[in-house]
Amino acid sequence: MPLPTPTPNESRNDFIDRCMGDEKVMEEFGDVAQRFAVCQVQWDESEPETNDKKARWYAVAKSQDGVAN
Repeated sequence: MPLPTPTPNESRNDFIDRCMGDEKVMEEFGDVAQRFAVCQVQWDESEPETNDKKARWYAVAKSQDGVAN
C-alpha cells in the first residue's frame, strides 16, 4: 500500500495529522520524528509550486555566494 498523499484542498496540518495516524505509516515508521519527516516529505513533494520556489531560492543563493548549502 502506498504512502498517503494530500487530497485537493487539504491543509498541511490536516494532511500531517492524517498521515501521522495512517496505519501503514505507523507500522513502517514507529519513531514519531521519523514518521513526521516522512509525512512532511510527502507534503513537500505534492506541492510543485513550493518545490519550484525552493529551486529558485537555491539558484539565487548559489549565484550570490557561489556556495550552495
